[in-house]
Amino acid sequence: MMTQLVNIEVTRIIGHEVVRSSQLDRDADPTMGTALLPCESRDIQKILSQRFITTLSSHSKCVDVEVETLDTFNRVTSMLDADDDSYINKSQELARHLSSVQTSGSIKSGSAFFIQGTCVYNQQESRFISIVKADPDEGIARQIRNNTLSWEYVQNLFLSSSQRMIKVAFFIENISPSNNNQSRNTEDFSIKVFDHCMSNASDKGAAEYFYRSFLGCKIASNAATKTKDFLDVTENFIMENTAILQKDKEKYRSGVIAILNSNEDIITPMGIAREVFPVELQSEYIRECERNEIATAFTKETSLIKRRLRKRSIKFSSNVTISAPTEMIDNYVRIENIEEDGWTRISIKGHMI
Repeated sequence: MMTQLVNIEVTRIIGHEVVRSSQLDRDADPTMGTALLPCESRDIQKILSQRFITTLSSHSKCVDVEVETLDTFNRVTSMLDADDDSYINKSQELARHLSSVQTSGSIKSGSAFFIQGTCVYNQQESRFISIVKADPDEGIARQIRNNTLSWEYVQNLFLSSSQRMIKVAFFIENISPSNNNQSRNTEDFSIKVFDHCMSNASDKGAAEYFYRSFLGCKIASNAATKTKDFLDVTENFIMENTAILQKDKEKYRSGVIAILNSNEDIITPMGIAREVFPVELQSEYIRECERNEIATAFTKETSLIKRRLRKRSIKFSSNVTISAPTEMIDNYVRIENIEEDGWTRISIKGHMI
């Protein structure tokens, strides 16, 4: 079943300043929030709900993670049943911890928001705790004074519709506690992470400090199987679709394999649909992915398909197969036409030896 996150309602929010680790040593402590932020406004609820659903949707580059070390997990999940004072104190501790692991010089200071609420996840009403690290933005706000339109420069905007969420951890409670005082089990929660740095292998270090050093998590261990299932479903969709011309089938296969061989670390079937297939095939491809439960984003892990990515075969109904390294087929083999008498015309750059 395709994972769905809807009906988000926020009940508690608090925000704190987070800085780089080096600033903790030489500067004053970062500013810590000491009171919950008002969140009853319908407009605030609408903005937060829309931003979470967009960022964590099945078609976004949001991945599942598993808990490796329990420290942050225990602190975060204990906030669900904490009173307001304890909620504030625990969030302050976590904000300081986030600052302490921000060791890279490329990491910017920003704000960390700790947000509690309820949602419907896979048709089940659940509680959640989320941690959002956001960098401030700036913009121009429209003003109307004395029937005259003017504008005003605004600093420190957060969570605007055009501003991307930088890092998000979303803990969804699947099983309610039997005793509010006991530690929670990791199996009680689904944990999702969105990080704009996770989509490219060259940014791995910038992503790992958040989900590994801060959250104590690792990418879900089924990544290799997910990647193989994705390639199986996608290749079957291409090769068994009678509406796709033979010459286009290899073009689409080449596009998919090129992405799997690229530096992209997060794969989304929606992204593949848009990058590889023409508009008239995109919805059909997404439906096929949903039927095979691979519609959500996943971390690319190619250990089970390395051979298939290095070497590609083109098979024909007459039991003839052309096999060569993927880049050779892409560069030196051209499928031009299928003749009426069942012959396929292929051009190969090079001489017989």
